[in-house]
Parts: sequence; structure tokens; C-alpha cells
Amino acid sequence: MCSEPTIKRLSVYHKYLKEVEASGQEFISCTKIAKNLHLLPIQVRKDLSITDIVGKPRVGYHIKDLRDSLDRFLSFGKGVKACLIGAGNLGYSLLRYKGFDEYGLDIKFVFDNNPDKIDTYIDGHQVLDIKNMAEHLSKTEIDVGVLTVPRVYAQTLANKLVECGVKALWNFAPIRLLIPQNVVVKHENIAGSFLVLASRIKQIR
Repeated sequence: MCSEPTIKRLSVYHKYLKEVEASGQEFISCTKIAKNLHLLPIQVRKDLSITDIVGKPRVGYHIKDLRDSLDRFLSFGKGVKACLIGAGNLGYSLLRYKGFDEYGLDIKFVFDNNPDKIDTYIDGHQVLDIKNMAEHLSKTEIDVGVLTVPRVYAQTLANKLVECGVKALWNFAPIRLLIPQNVVVKHENIAGSFLVLASRIKQIR
């Protein structure tokens, strides 16, 4: 199974290759990728070998073929259907982020319990009443539930999403969710990431 750090690096390679391809370049080497992304060539070569693509001696990889290989490996554009719960500031920002379209994330539903938000629209997404979540999800199979809610509601809503058949949870609430082993969960700790950054700043002052 591909590790999380490897997947993150592959996604960086994919974005970088799009930029290079747009400049008109046709071939690229692991050494050049590594130099421009501040990585070791051996690491880049090892990561790219996972996709089974083979480069040409002294030429490197055909950029379009390499990017297509990464597309297939990372399942870009495969149409992962999602619902987002919590139309507050963070939810609003995620809904307006256009980069998800490139990676195939398709947000089908947005839910909230705030009467002032229900039936409003965020970047074309109608905010629905959380009370009707089970009814909506019973009609459309959802792959990922995105939780951008306060900590006190996160576990209860995660349980409801699992009951509705959601296969994976992307959790932005500051809590470690307890879920069945057959459900994938990715916890995002924005504040924690900032604190790590802040502590490193103090170390170099």
C-alpha cells in the first residue's frame, strides 16, 4: 500500500508536471524534478517507480505519459462523490476552492443546522437542512463525508454518515473520531499545523 507521504509527493509531482508541460517541454528527468522540488533524485525515482512507468536513458520521462500515469495511479478525475457538513467559514472556503474539481472531488450535498444558512447557496451549492441528511443520502451513494463542524457535533455526525453508508470521512473538527475499521478517516488539524510552524520559528530565532 502506498504511504501517505508518498501520495502527497506524487500529487506535488503531478502539479509540477502540468506546469512544465504547459511551458512546451516534452521530456524531463528525475534529477530535474528533484532539483526543482528540493528533493533527492533517488526519492523521486523510487516514488515514480510505483506507477510502473519507465523512462528513457539520457532522455527521462515523456511528460504527458508520466502525468497520465500519475492520473491513473492517483485516480484523478474519477468522480469521488462527497457531502459537506458545516457551512461555516471553513466549509465556505472549501466549497469555493476550485482545485478540488481537478482531482475529481464532486460535492453533491451541503448540510447545516443554522436556519440563516439553510436554502442559501455557496458557489452554486444549496445548503440543506441537516435534519434531512439521511433522506438525501439514501438516494445518492456518497463516498466521502467532509466534516467542518464544531468538536461537540463531530462524533454524532460521523456516526450518522457511517449509518448512511459513507465509506470515508475527512474530518476538520479537533477530535479523533471513533469509527468502524472498514471506514477510512483522515483527520486535519489546522491549528496543530500552525503550532508546529510557530514552534519551529521560535527555534530559529
